[in-house]
Amino acid sequence: MRRYILVEPGQHNHGAVHGRRILYAEDSIVSQKIVKRMLERAGAQCTLVDNGELAVHAALHAYPPFDCILMDCDMPVCNGWEATRQIQMVGRRRLTVSKPVLKAPMVSALETRIS
Repeated sequence: MRRYILVEPGQHNHGAVHGRRILYAEDSIVSQKIVKRMLERAGAQCTLVDNGELAVHAALHAYPPFDCILMDCDMPVCNGWEATRQIQMVGRRRLTVSKPVLKAPMVSALETRIS
């Protein structure tokens, strides 16, 4: 059973990620620094990778497993969509990866709008 904690805009719920292990797959160094700092301030352990291939490897070989995976969609080597598919496919066979993978196309969309 998955639990989701909803937080209204302007409210803070640091307990939602406190003590959680989170894998963050993102190729933008600026986004990596911002999100990692936010997660660590909230009490999470954040592991960074900068492409989908490394995300697949980290997700499938982590012990203990990550509680959540944050995945950018547009990354080099292997994009977030393909990486998520691989993690879910292998995870189903091994019955070990049941954590949510959240895809985040926001950075690419914002960069496209600005340029």
